[in-house]
Amino acid sequence: MGPVTWLALGVLGGTVAAATALSPPVAVLLLLLPLCVGALALGRRQVRVVRAGALAIGLLAGLLAVGGRRGGPVLRGPVSLEGVVVGTPVGGAADVWVHRVSLADAGVGRVRVRLSGRAPPPGTEILLFGHAREPWTSALPGAPDLTRGGRLAGVRTEVVSRTWQPIGRSGRQALPPGRHGGVLHALAWGDRTHVDPALVVRMRRTGTAHLLAISGFHVGLVAGAVALVLLVGARAIALVVSRGVPVGWVWLVGAGAGWAYAIVAGAPVGAVRASWMFAILAVMRLLGLRPQRLELLALVAACVVVAEPAIVLTPGFQLSFGAVLGIVQLMPDLLARRPRRWPRWLEPLWTSLSASLAASVGTLPAAAWWFQAVSWTSPVANLVAGPVVSFVLVPLAAVHALAPGMDGWVGPLTDVVVEGLSWVLAPADLDPLPLALGGVGAVALGLALVVRRRWAWLLAALILCVPGATPVRAGLRLTFADVGQGCAVLVEWPDGRTWLVDGGPRSEDVLHWLRRRGVDRLDVVVASIGREDHAAGLAAVVGALPVGELWVPAGARGDPELHEVVVAAVDAGVPVIPAPVADLGGEARSLLPDEADRSIVLALDDGVGGPLALLPSDLTTTGIEAVLDRLPRARLVAMPRHGGRDGSPAALVEATRPALVVVQAGRHSAHGHPHPDAVERWARAGARVYRTDRDGTVEVTLGRSEARVRTYRPDRGWRAHDAVPYGMEPWSEAGPDARTQAVGGASSGRHEPWAPTPAAP
Repeated sequence: MGPVTWLALGVLGGTVAAATALSPPVAVLLLLLPLCVGALALGRRQVRVVRAGALAIGLLAGLLAVGGRRGGPVLRGPVSLEGVVVGTPVGGAADVWVHRVSLADAGVGRVRVRLSGRAPPPGTEILLFGHAREPWTSALPGAPDLTRGGRLAGVRTEVVSRTWQPIGRSGRQALPPGRHGGVLHALAWGDRTHVDPALVVRMRRTGTAHLLAISGFHVGLVAGAVALVLLVGARAIALVVSRGVPVGWVWLVGAGAGWAYAIVAGAPVGAVRASWMFAILAVMRLLGLRPQRLELLALVAACVVVAEPAIVLTPGFQLSFGAVLGIVQLMPDLLARRPRRWPRWLEPLWTSLSASLAASVGTLPAAAWWFQAVSWTSPVANLVAGPVVSFVLVPLAAVHALAPGMDGWVGPLTDVVVEGLSWVLAPADLDPLPLALGGVGAVALGLALVVRRRWAWLLAALILCVPGATPVRAGLRLTFADVGQGCAVLVEWPDGRTWLVDGGPRSEDVLHWLRRRGVDRLDVVVASIGREDHAAGLAAVVGALPVGELWVPAGARGDPELHEVVVAAVDAGVPVIPAPVADLGGEARSLLPDEADRSIVLALDDGVGGPLALLPSDLTTTGIEAVLDRLPRARLVAMPRHGGRDGSPAALVEATRPALVVVQAGRHSAHGHPHPDAVERWARAGARVYRTDRDGTVEVTLGRSEARVRTYRPDRGWRAHDAVPYGMEPWSEAGPDARTQAVGGASSGRHEPWAPTPAAP
């Protein structure tokens, strides 16, 4: 690798170091130590000095690029603002450059907004009303932390939108007729809001969803077309003027045209990358330089990151540059290994397949970190879909953008092409290959792909063993996941069994977290209550991981969220067991008359009279009173109703008297959870209280005489806390009849599996 590549690695390392929660010296040491070792260990003495100097300069440039960013305004409370979307939106989160705000003396700058649905593309002006607060995210261990990108961009305010609307640029909202007019809108302007969701799912499962985004191919068409026209004109001028026009200036003007198109389209990552590449190539052509492909890509990456540091932590940047890196590093080797006696007319096919395979390998680190799954049919699917999108749909999108009057025939033709493409991709629409990586593992794989040395691959292999490693299990371990305003608890038994109690709100976050943790099978999944914040996230888990049994409340068949989970379980062949309602004993019977308390209450122990954990779900005061006389003394209690005031009566506190209490609630909860009175009631009883809204994910290991606690927050990583002694003999008052591992788990009154009933309309 040349010095430019080491310079770019230094820029990336300095930027990522500035985004970490560690102190800058420690972060720089941990991130750049392997690079420095490689720079100093390889090559001659002069080469080592140059590499070390390039790393140092790149590191300084990355740190200065972050430190020199202007901080955004600090807003709190109700607010209305006008601004333009900047950066690359991720889901419903986007950065907005505010130029007008309702609060006096608030200033202008960048804020993070959270919108309902998919965020609009960059360049969209919006008017927004919402509630401003400090930036915060509920990232599970190993998951990407979106607030770190905000810190790099100077974001100091997060606004949760109550209502918003786009203003200006109304011309982008005109869609051509037909079902798939949104595809042309996406290819012309980068706005994927109107693309058919079923088509997006199919293309995502086949690894072709990137074709719907504006990429370097679009910029290349614009810049190449302009440069070609100018080149023809330059040659015509050369017939009259002896000196003519330097070719480098022609390509520089073409690069300017590419930049103009990228800015109008909202500056997506692929377009910005290609624009930088064309501009640098044009300048080097003027200077008579011919850079190597890896050095050119590294220089472009450094320029992009220095101009916009926050972009380095977005999936768009990582996937875009990863794909090109894979092509640069791996494609020559693949081309050299083509079969002997290969017919000449098949060489373009082998070239396209090699490019697709190399790009897939290059995107592997980012895809495994962000999405936890990789489409193993992607190389073949891209081989088919790439030419169709590039040479058919992109020209149709250009006609749609430049000649809207022709949409009458462009729209129907687009429908025919897209439907045909979807039909061709159907055989490749298979379940993706699950592959989970943490951030460190993704960086290690990316570094190995850049360096391509044996020591780099060995280092990557060593680091990949770390993310899934957890402390030695020396007791019953419960991990209360920070899923915001919801509940999800991973239960790991001393004998190796693994349970999941609830799955949080609707998302795949819990599924991704389980994969990163190395959980490849769940013996039991429990949907403790049919509410969105408990059961909605279980559908993704049950449909993706092998599950032994699914337990649901026997009296809650009509709940829509439970119906979705049960359908997913039946489709996956998982037995569905209707567990008794709120039963803590060995018999399966219902104790709660209130339908609002249709939930499963779990009392967990290690099977030999050891420490007890009580998970009472969303029981209200009525439900607690119904089972109060059967509640055992507990080592650990999950505070009912996410810390609601009516979920922690004094009678419950006195009956259980735990040493530890964990409450799962969301930061800035709209319900005011956890209520201060409920927290104080448990604390006065001598319990140590942990809160996911403050402490993040809470991991508790219940030993024989004490509990060990670790907490995880994305801004500070894992943190171990002092051991919590129990201060009482286990089961001193509960008696043997109260001991049970879980409701319905091994009781004589166990119900038979049942099929889902149709959900109520």
